[in-house]
Amino acid sequence: MFSILRTTLFVLFVFACTYLNGQNSEKIEFFIEAGSAKGINDVFSYNFQFSPGYKLTENFTLGVGIGFVNYNNRTDLKNKLIDNHYFQTGWHNAWKPYIHGKYSISSNHRVNPFIKVDIGYAFFSHKKRLSYVDENENDYVTIPFDIKGGANSTVSLGILKHSNHFGKALTVSVFYLFQPVTYKYMSNSERKNISSIGFNVGVIF
Repeated sequence: MFSILRTTLFVLFVFACTYLNGQNSEKIEFFIEAGSAKGINDVFSYNFQFSPGYKLTENFTLGVGIGFVNYNNRTDLKNKLIDNHYFQTGWHNAWKPYIHGKYSISSNHRVNPFIKVDIGYAFFSHKKRLSYVDENENDYVTIPFDIKGGANSTVSLGILKHSNHFGKALTVSVFYLFQPVTYKYMSNSERKNISSIGFNVGVIF
């Protein structure tokens, strides 16, 4: 996990250095987005994404990025039945390194529709040790509980408005995130789908 995150951050750093040094600065863009989403199984989330990219053409940009997602209000995570006991397992966060491509329908207008596709992998920071008192044995029972992420993809449809005051452009978009996860506890491995539909606002520098 940490090696992939380090690699992603290093690539982002290289993009930043290239931009600051003025090398092909017109072809490099930094896309920052933030928003929220609602989805399957009572998922509600907030997200933040940083997506540097290189303009291969006037309309198409390719790059890498990293995102952070905070999931909450998960009914089955707030009261998870494990070993005939209900546990408050808490909220969970995910880091998502990814590659992305963005295509603007037109580059000659002040307001342009665009489509953006991200393909990456989610790493969840959620490891807990759940415990309860076994009345028959009169002793504490401890259960490791973990969430494993997996490959994910996001498709965004939005509108880009060129700006002369704040960055190069401002954006609004709707997106669909496909995200499977696996709950691991005791000897069990339970696959879940926490895909969602959301709304983002962003700025391109």
